Amino acid sequence: MTKTNKIYIAFVVIIAFACTKNFIGIDLTSHTEQKIVGEGYFTDSLMKHQFLFTVSNNLGSTELNYAQEVGLLVKTPEGIRSFSQIGDGLFESDEEFKGTYGANYTIQFSYKGDVHEVETIMPSPISINEVDYQVFDSLNGYGGQGEISMNISSPIDQYMQFKLFRGSIEASSGDTLWNEIILPVYRIAKINAGDNLDMRLPIEDYDSFYLTSSSLIKIKTSIISTDVGEYLLKLKNYVQNELINNQSYNAPFYYSNEAYGLGYGTILDSLIHQY
Repeated sequence: MTKTNKIYIAFVVIIAFACTKNFIGIDLTSHTEQKIVGEGYFTDSLMKHQFLFTVSNNLGSTELNYAQEVGLLVKTPEGIRSFSQIGDGLFESDEEFKGTYGANYTIQFSYKGDVHEVETIMPSPISINEVDYQVFDSLNGYGGQGEISMNISSPIDQYMQFKLFRGSIEASSGDTLWNEIILPVYRIAKINAGDNLDMRLPIEDYDSFYLTSSSLIKIKTSIISTDVGEYLLKLKNYVQNELINNQSYNAPFYYSNEAYGLGYGTILDSLIHQY
């Protein structure tokens, strides 16, 4: 049994970056050999955009080792966008720019004389026509695992990343506190091209997204290009099926020339639902 909320949302569409190579390149190296890691994104909003560069660390380490001797530029249809370092490993575009739907972009950075590149195509905006949430009542004990489905219209095949949050009210201030349900980076939903197509978010039982008839939740969504989505699905397969001798320190390469990292999309919108 479902409860339907009809919503109409104007999205700020994002871009993420996808490697143009046709192979994953599972060439596991010693985890003690440090590799460059580049992470960043840009959107279709006119603004200055940022990238962070670090070097790889031992699995389980939370300390960031910032990369030195890095240069960065983005090739856009309007010309080359240069970036300057503004902090430890942090680069920001010298001028404001925005992405254009369907356009091609090349992110290029250098590290100790080696040049790394990744190409991508700007994804397209989608329309979320309806969101369905299950109803909690006496039949299911007023609680259970959260399930969320959407009716979506999209001009092309692409993917959605999402984050889940449970809300609670802070007693003294009355403010809403949001606690994120941690999901792996490769947890994505396929969006097929077409109008009024139903899609269910891939929420697993082990995600512990348990809700009750009084729960408050928030869903943050972003669109990523098809190439990025396909890479993340290959990364999921690697993590779940292809680990050998605990060599998970070096996942498949994302950028060219043995450079790791991934470009994440910004938040398109937030859906808030009170059960």
